[in-house]
Amino acid sequence: MKYPFFLNGEIIDGKYAVTGVCSDKGGMGNILFVNPVASPPPYPIVLKYCKSTESEVLQRFNREIRNMVTFAGNSKVVQIYDHNLSHKPPYFVMKYFSDGDLTTLCTSLKSNYHLQERTFIQMVDCVNEL
Repeated sequence: MKYPFFLNGEIIDGKYAVTGVCSDKGGMGNILFVNPVASPPPYPIVLKYCKSTESEVLQRFNREIRNMVTFAGNSKVVQIYDHNLSHKPPYFVMKYFSDGDLTTLCTSLKSNYHLQERTFIQMVDCVNEL
């Protein structure tokens, strides 16, 4: 079973107003553009929520959030702005990155050896920092 999709203008957890869909292609979650109801951060933010109600998926999603929180201050990991594991559905809020994630580079990576090398080195640096 899946949680319903949130609509523009809908308020999540009394804190975030949905302004649009960033991505609905994730395995565990959907990502929404949101604005805080209170004071806005100095950068655009998105909210990722778990779209499944299955216990195993919820546990993995919650583990993802807990792991990301432990890396607070790490320059290689997306920083969590806010989260709520008790909310139905659970969610976390992070800075929006216009370049997307690594999957947006797949086509470029296949044909660009310099980009492959640079990306691999960045991944190694990330693992080293973690």
